[in-house]
Amino acid sequence: MPWDYDKTFLNKNPLPVSNALLAKLLEHVPEFKAEASEKWRLLRAGPLSDEAELAYLDALAARLAPYMEEEYRLRQPREFKGDYAKAVKRLREVVAARLAIMDERCK
Repeated sequence: MPWDYDKTFLNKNPLPVSNALLAKLLEHVPEFKAEASEKWRLLRAGPLSDEAELAYLDALAARLAPYMEEEYRLRQPREFKGDYAKAVKRLREVVAARLAIMDERCK
């Protein structure tokens, strides 16, 4: 799970995280894409399923909930209008959308 979950998933770039190593593997190792896609399918069937990811997010959100009214009073997130519940709802939507992007990418 990314450390800054909100920063990871709520950035402006809709593309999945990538880097030069991944690009080189995809370009130069013919079996890499198939192996990575299979690994993604296995993970999506368990620890990275929508249900597992959203349950994890909900558990973290519940742990933070008692503190967030004061947090929002002191410092509203940049470029965001709404309360903590709205922020969590939006994050859930974006996480589900990003998982779907990865599903499509790993076909």
